Amino acid sequence: MDRSEGDADFRLEAFRTALKHLAEKKPHRAKRVLLSFSDPTTKPLAKATVKGATGAWPGTVK
Repeated sequence: MDRSEGDADFRLEAFRTALKHLAEKKPHRAKRVLLSFSDPTTKPLAKATVKGATGAWPGTVK
């Protein structure tokens, strides 16, 4: 990651957020780690915009 060019994208931010949750000594940290990558929206999309998963939700909330 340090050698790549360009700006970090949403996947790196989600990964960093997940690492913070993993380091916490609080209950349910595994849940928070998994939710770091998850789409929290409940309304279904009318049509898929891509063919595959991207590894994290682009609008990850901290």
